[in-house]
Amino acid sequence: MSRVLTVYYSRTGHTHTIAEAVARGLDADLEELQERRKQNLLIAGLSALFKREAELKPAANDPGDYDLVVLGTPVWG
Repeated sequence: MSRVLTVYYSRTGHTHTIAEAVARGLDADLEELQERRKQNLLIAGLSALFKREAELKPAANDPGDYDLVVLGTPVWG
C-alpha cells in the first residue's frame, strides 16, 4: 500500500479546504506549512516581490517517508 502525504499552505483557508478534500480522497496524511511569524497580506506580497524566503516552522512529517507527496499552494494573481 502506498503512503501519501498532502502538504499545503493557505492564507485565507481556500487551499486548506481543497487540501483536506484531496487528503480524504487519497486516504493521505495532511500537513499544513506554517510560517514562524504570520505576516499581513501587504508584507507577504512585498516579501514575494523581493524574493525573500519565508521562515517555516519544522514539519511534523518527513516527505521521504512517503511514496507520493501532493502539494497545495495558493494562487495570488
